[in-house]
Amino acid sequence: MAEASNRGPLTERNRLIKENRVADYTSPNLALGMVPVEFGVGISRWVWRAQPAVALNPFGTLQGGYLTVFIDELLATAIASVLEDGEWAMTAEFKINFLRALSPLRWRAAVECCGAAARWRSLRRKWQPRADKSR
Repeated sequence: MAEASNRGPLTERNRLIKENRVADYTSPNLALGMVPVEFGVGISRWVWRAQPAVALNPFGTLQGGYLTVFIDELLATAIASVLEDGEWAMTAEFKINFLRALSPLRWRAAVECCGAAARWRSLRRKWQPRADKSR
């Protein structure tokens, strides 16, 4: 495990999430059009206004891997808002069951997490995206 001195940027990243500084949040995934809307204590809200062509499969629907990236950003920022300085978390397991193909629309998502134990966090409710057909 990394030393605490190597966690400086992570501590700052978690702090800006706790302070709802969405304009200061950086991620390579923002280049895909994914945008954080709000961070709160245990809460994260994002919107994916338009998906780039690279995120679509040959049939014109959203590729599942890109949707998974969107969900992972959502979950990571919700968890980060409840971590203490020097504490960190990672995605240890992630499972999605795709029930149907998704059209390239404006997607909004929100998630809320709660502390379940000192070293362990859980989701309070399932992720339920809303397609906003008005671009």
